[in-house]
Amino acid sequence: RGFALETKFRMTTERWVTEEPPLKYAFKTLSNGTESTLRGPTMSSSLADVVLPEGLPNITVTVVASDMLGGSADATTSVRVGPTQVQGEALANLTTGLLDEAFALGSGEGVCQTVVAASGSSSGDPALTSTMIGAMGSVVGGLDPDESLVEQTSSALASVASNGSALEVSAASSALDSIGSLAGASTGIGITAVAAADMGNMLSSLLTSSLFESDESRRRRLSNATLNANGTMNLNGTNASMITRSAAASSVGA
Repeated sequence: RGFALETKFRMTTERWVTEEPPLKYAFKTLSNGTESTLRGPTMSSSLADVVLPEGLPNITVTVVASDMLGGSADATTSVRVGPTQVQGEALANLTTGLLDEAFALGSGEGVCQTVVAASGSSSGDPALTSTMIGAMGSVVGGLDPDESLVEQTSSALASVASNGSALEVSAASSALDSIGSLAGASTGIGITAVAAADMGNMLSSLLTSSLFESDESRRRRLSNATLNANGTMNLNGTNASMITRSAAASSVGA
């Protein structure tokens, strides 16, 4: 048990058996109905220093084991993850610090994990949301053409770009560029159902952003703005062929 963004978890899985080795392991989460990838398939059966999104109150962690012929099986466990205890400037500093750390390590998956973990608490901070969308753009720019990486990246981007009407124009434009690049990266390699759904949902959401607002709508919105005595702005209106596990042996710990 721990807290979103603040607690670093370690995940391990073992006792998988297949007739078609080697096995690869992917780690995913399901939080509040949203699926995201912590790490795509690799031969490592453990994952350390992972930050997780908050649950209500739990999230589901799934490990998917796959063999060389494409057969797969999965196992799940539930983890209690409470909302982060930091807010405001402290939240921004924690998030940007983790992003900087991930970039310094060349860890695109670390950037994705941080963005997903912070997305639930950053929705009221347009500047931090823009920072995370920009970070995802950097990840997309260096992405290898791989189905699992496209899915991981699209899910992370969707976690912060799912409310188009709240995005600044620059953030909406950056998100749109990233979606185009992700779609391009999928050419010739295919796309998973999760990634396709994420991209479709993001495009629908971005249509509600000010990026696609007509000049007349923008003028109407600005005409409804009034300046109060101290100069702040108030807006009036509405705004593996066969894979088995011999025993339950997956674990998640902080």
